[in-house]
Amino acid sequence: MLNKTAIVKSFLAASIISASCAATAADMYAGGGVAVLDADEVTLNAVYGRFGAFFNENISAEARLGLGVGDDSTNYEGFDVKAELDNYYGIYLRGGIPAGEVFYPYAVLGYTKAKVTATASAFGQSASASESDSDLSYGVGADFAVTESLKINAEYMSYLDKDESELTGFSVGVAFSF
Repeated sequence: MLNKTAIVKSFLAASIISASCAATAADMYAGGGVAVLDADEVTLNAVYGRFGAFFNENISAEARLGLGVGDDSTNYEGFDVKAELDNYYGIYLRGGIPAGEVFYPYAVLGYTKAKVTATASAFGQSASASESDSDLSYGVGADFAVTESLKINAEYMSYLDKDESELTGFSVGVAFSF
């Protein structure tokens, strides 16, 4: 039996393939940015790249790859725990409505897989564990046109919110149309 995540992954993969086949050179974009993400009790920073294509002026599909930069620490039941985002990647559909020539608000729906490593230290000893998880992702954001081909972007995303795993936060970035 198919679950909701499998259906969303299949739909998004088909959408991205269709978009890349149907897109003309002017419909495609690439960019990147920085994100500040909350993961349970720590704040993790990431840099990411994204590549996408518009179906029309309202719908686009994109793929993203993010890498963690730095780490954060917390105290869990008397143990010092350092957490680090290794990476995340996903596929997404963006739906928006142009509000003039400069402002483009949108909503995002997709699928993300992320990997986090935690290291606990106590009594001069340390132990590490990595965990990967995936989930349905959603968010809202806006593109702001600087030029016809350069956009800046602000966004809030919930990448993961499942069981013990949570990864949500804000990002800012740029994208270039080509």
